[in-house]
Amino acid sequence: MPPIRVFVTELTGYRCRHCVGKVGTGVKEEPGSWKVYSVCLSENNGCGTEKIGTISRSSVSHTDEMNERAEELVKAAAIEK
Repeated sequence: MPPIRVFVTELTGYRCRHCVGKVGTGVKEEPGSWKVYSVCLSENNGCGTEKIGTISRSSVSHTDEMNERAEELVKAAAIEK
């Protein structure tokens, strides 16, 4: 199976809830929606990727709005610094 291609941006001010390493917001485009992932960016632990939720294309009017909602989903699953 090919690897999942996810666009990832580091989430400043938040940490992985498993290892307290850096965490990022991952978004994978799907037909009709985007899958949102919490991505551990720690070089030492590498907890991996965890699916956090899905955002329907019809629920947002612009990709900026999708990115904001994705970030909020990951913030809810991460630890604030």
